[in-house]
Amino acid sequence: MDIRQLEYFLVVAEELNFRKASERLYISQPPLTRCVKRLEEELGVELFVREKKRIKLSKSGALFYQKCKNILINMEKAKESIRQVEEGYTGLLRIGFTIFGMSKLAVDCIREFAQKYPKVKLVLDEIPGTYNAKESLIEGENDIIFTYGLKNDIRLVSKIIERDEIVYAIPNNNPISSSESLSIKEMKDEDFIIFPRHVDSLWYDVFLEKCFDEGFTPRIVQHIESMWRRINLVSMGLGIAFTGNNFVDIGVENVSYVPSCEKEKIELPITLSYKKEDENMLIKKFLDVMKRFDTHS
Repeated sequence: MDIRQLEYFLVVAEELNFRKASERLYISQPPLTRCVKRLEEELGVELFVREKKRIKLSKSGALFYQKCKNILINMEKAKESIRQVEEGYTGLLRIGFTIFGMSKLAVDCIREFAQKYPKVKLVLDEIPGTYNAKESLIEGENDIIFTYGLKNDIRLVSKIIERDEIVYAIPNNNPISSSESLSIKEMKDEDFIIFPRHVDSLWYDVFLEKCFDEGFTPRIVQHIESMWRRINLVSMGLGIAFTGNNFVDIGVENVSYVPSCEKEKIELPITLSYKKEDENMLIKKFLDVMKRFDTHS
């Protein structure tokens, strides 16, 4: 039994006339008659009651007609679903991001993509640190990641989409919170709340080196992976944390954000990355959306 047999049977069942059915199918009548006969032999039932001048569906034929019709409808739906997946209109796109990486541009692109492809399921995954985000991409847990400062990796395609700057999150009750800008040296007597080194060794080492260059070892009172938790601890007056300027618009009570002094400004290149060999068509669709916003192409 094949699809062609089912299609031929459906047309005969609708026309209840082999001649008209053969004309509709653009084939001669004998091959059509033989095809239906072989189908009946395969099923072991008569699908039509044959009378002298007309035919009609048997009880088995009427039941088989409904089943065939459903099969062909579902097959067309399956074909359309596959076509849409291949063309990037449906499916699943997993996007991982670090707090530093979730910039305004990234948010705008995700929003635009969701509006343009409403049938695509978007799964967003907040990841503590660039290293963990990169591993999630390599291990296939995410299709795209937004991070900052991702080092070159031959397995990945990475591009800078935006540039951010470091700012210090300081409790409002700390006198230095009203400063227009701050140098590392001005914070030598402060408590710091930062992430563990394994989360992001690049920025962790840069921070320590800058402190050492100024002749002091920073007083790190807590290592916390989550940016949200670090900022919440700042709001409780437990220390100073640093974050990207993109985070400033996310209001947290009792926290002031102070930029670095001009000579110590640190740029954070925000990157979008994906695996070179990834064949998910939705990645290309997402990149096409991003071209509308990206000024660093």
